[in-house]
Amino acid sequence: MRLSRSPQRGGGEEDRERRGRRCNHQEGGRAFGTKIKHAATALSGSAVITKVIPMSATLSDAEMEAQIQFESDQYIPYPIEEVNIDFDVLGSSDSGANLVDVLLAASRRENVNDRVAALEIAGLSAAIVDEEAYTMESACTLLPTQGSGHWP
Repeated sequence: MRLSRSPQRGGGEEDRERRGRRCNHQEGGRAFGTKIKHAATALSGSAVITKVIPMSATLSDAEMEAQIQFESDQYIPYPIEEVNIDFDVLGSSDSGANLVDVLLAASRRENVNDRVAALEIAGLSAAIVDEEAYTMESACTLLPTQGSGHWP
C-alpha cells in the first residue's frame, strides 16, 4: 500500500520546535555519513481502514481508482477530502468470474502527514507510507529461511 500525501504546514511554537529537531536530526545524519534521501514509514493498523472488494477484471487502474473514489462512502466513514486512499489488485476473486479482489486502504490525511513530517525533519522524503502489518510481512519475506543460511 502506498498512500499519497497533500502538504499541510503548521505554525507557531510547534513549528519552531520541529525546525529545531530537524537541525539535530540532519546533523546526526551527516555525522553518520549517510546518503539516503528517501525512506519508507508505516501507520499502525488502527490508523488504516482496509477492505477487500471485488471489482471487474476488465477495469484499468485509472478506472478502478475512479470507481473507488466514486463509491468511497460505502467503505470509508470519513469525508473523501480527509483521507488518503490507495488500492492494490490481489488477484482473481472467489466472488465470480471476471472479478478481481482489490485491497482498499485508507487513512486520515493527518496520520499520513505526521509520518511524512517526521521523515522531513530527518532530511528524508517519504517514498512509501504503508500499514505496519503489511510492512512486517514484506520484511519477513526478506529474512533468511531458518537453518538454510541463505536468503529465500
